[in-house]
Formats: sequence, structure tokens, C-alpha cells
Amino acid sequence: MGLTRGTLVRHAKHGLSYVGGSSKGNVSLHNIISGKRVTQNAKVLDLTILTIIRWGAQFLPDLKGRGLLAHLR
Repeated sequence: MGLTRGTLVRHAKHGLSYVGGSSKGNVSLHNIISGKRVTQNAKVLDLTILTIIRWGAQFLPDLKGRGLLAHLR
């Protein structure tokens, strides 16, 4: 499908997410902040591919506990 795990995408309903896997023409999307899966049935045509992330990263909270990507919520 042209997507690899970790690809950063924008979905109309789920917003900024990353691809966790694919099956039968659909992909699973994960929340960029928490890492939790938000859907398993996103269609590739509904996605805007932003960039491919070739490495995994864990976003650690900042000193105030808001998280490094709190401004994306």
C-alpha cells in the first residue's frame, strides 16, 4: 500500500497519527502523543502522508508533566 509502520499521517477524523500496521486495504492508526490505537479500519485514501519516520521514539514528559507534544492536542 506504500505505507510503512511509523509513517506520520493526517486523517480527517483522527487527526495527526502514525501508521501501526496494515491489513486488507486498511491501516491501523495510533495517537502520536499516547501511542494508543485509535482505529484499525482507516482507509489509505483518507490519509495525507506527511513523512516517514524510520525510527521509533518515546516522547517523554517535560518537567511540568504536559508532555513534549502537548501543543498538538
